[in-house]
Amino acid sequence: MGADAGRAALVALPPAEAQGRLNEARPQLEEAMSGKRVALGEAHPSTLSSVYNLADLLRQLGDADAAIPLLREELAGCRATLGDDHEDTRYSVRNLVGLLQEQGAAQEAAQLQDAFNVQP
Repeated sequence: MGADAGRAALVALPPAEAQGRLNEARPQLEEAMSGKRVALGEAHPSTLSSVYNLADLLRQLGDADAAIPLLREELAGCRATLGDDHEDTRYSVRNLVGLLQEQGAAQEAAQLQDAFNVQP
């Protein structure tokens, strides 16, 4: 099942059950990320995707304090691997900007938007 299909299935669940399923996914995503770091390295696209997936899950669980460092890590990896102008890097910037704005870090979000010339 793809990520979009999985998200659609969670949307159809009652909120408490969906939250429980998200909590169940956390250790699996943490394990996948750790394994990819060891097997593929920190900057491999698959590793960066796993970092993003865990950050997104943490965001959905309401743990922005844990998600933001992972989004920063993913952005740094995209910049190092793909460059600042790559669409995946710009997508990473938008994700981080959006969460920073949600958390009231408007100044940092604005600095990133200006540096990369992106809108969330």
